[in-house]
Amino acid sequence: MEWEEWLLPTSDGHLEVFPSLQELQIEKCPKLRQQLPQQLPSLVKLHLTECEQLSVSLPQIPRLKILNLRGCNYMLLSSNLAINRLASFELHNISSLKHLPEWLLQYMPTLKWLVIVDCSDFVHLARCKNNMQYLTSLQHLVIRNCSMLVSLFEEEQPLPQKLEYLELDSCHSLKKLPHA
Repeated sequence: MEWEEWLLPTSDGHLEVFPSLQELQIEKCPKLRQQLPQQLPSLVKLHLTECEQLSVSLPQIPRLKILNLRGCNYMLLSSNLAINRLASFELHNISSLKHLPEWLLQYMPTLKWLVIVDCSDFVHLARCKNNMQYLTSLQHLVIRNCSMLVSLFEEEQPLPQKLEYLELDSCHSLKKLPHA
């Protein structure tokens, strides 16, 4: 698809609001580069797949529970998002992503499911000590095919207490795991 901009201008010049939209999937729009609508008050699920040029940060989505990014630019995660209701977060094939941004971990207290797959530059889940303390609800963690992953955390810290499932697969540079 040759879609480059999401333009739905209103009389005041802002992008149109979709007050009832609950799920948004945008797939294989490699030239889409402008921002998504800034007001998506009812959105619960957002799936972006192969939108490599979309490099502006995601809009504020206060009800978002499921976020799935595949083959997108890591700059989508570059600014503070209102995602404190997020329960499931999947990142697949996000180039240049070395670790999850520190601010992001702080805003995910309800996150239960975290999946990171095919992120070739991914080195650590978290860089700073005690960042995992914010993931108090995390139960399921999967990291697959992240060839540069050295350890889950740059500094020693325990796994989240509620973690029930941990899968590390094809992470060939993995050197150490956290202590129980």
